[in-house]
Amino acid sequence: MIARGDRRVRPELLCDGVRRALLHAGAEVFERSPVEHLIRDGSTWIVEGRSEMRRADAVVLAAGVASAHVLADLGVRLPIAAAKGYSRTYESHPSGPRQALYLETPKVAISVFDGAVRLSGTLELGARDLSLSDRRLEAITAAARQALAGWDMPSRPRDWAGMRSLSPDGLPFIGPVPGWDGIHLATGHATLGITLAPLTGELLAPLLLEGHGSELLGAFDPARALAAGFVRRMSLDYAQRIRATTGGLR
Repeated sequence: MIARGDRRVRPELLCDGVRRALLHAGAEVFERSPVEHLIRDGSTWIVEGRSEMRRADAVVLAAGVASAHVLADLGVRLPIAAAKGYSRTYESHPSGPRQALYLETPKVAISVFDGAVRLSGTLELGARDLSLSDRRLEAITAAARQALAGWDMPSRPRDWAGMRSLSPDGLPFIGPVPGWDGIHLATGHATLGITLAPLTGELLAPLLLEGHGSELLGAFDPARALAAGFVRRMSLDYAQRIRATTGGLR
């Protein structure tokens, strides 16, 4: 399928652009500073890392699957699953694709950037680390090679793996965590994290800054996942939907 109306972005360049914009606006950005605990202190929160602590009136957990680990310390069990995805990035070649493509049957996306072509796919459920699977990477390559027989693929691609966070009902968790004033979630976006990030920020900003949020947040309220019977009700069709999503590259 030719994705004529699609646009593409290199996530690493987007994140770097956001970082620079935040610094320009006067915000503090702490990189490679993992958060280990959230501690309630009166009406505020202490965000504790390995070497320092920060105090905040409000906290947004946008850490993918790791958001559930942080909440567990507060006694909150958020049902979220890790699904590892892979990509291979090749240098551009005259024989290669010139626009975005999506291979429907193997579920492989092909993105064309300036100077590079990226193949991405698979949804490895239950992954615990970011180790690379040669079998899955080769499956992505084989699917692209079959669809684009004339593409003389350059050697030595840059391989990458990352975790997607999946909710049982397929909708992200966006909004306050019930019972914990000041803690908000922005996770569970599955394969659409970059796509939905700007809208997620727009939905959360009024809630944090003005104390009221859009009615649209109701569909993504984390409280739905903490209600009795939610996981049991959703688990029956969960595996079936995942199989439909991943196609032949499970």
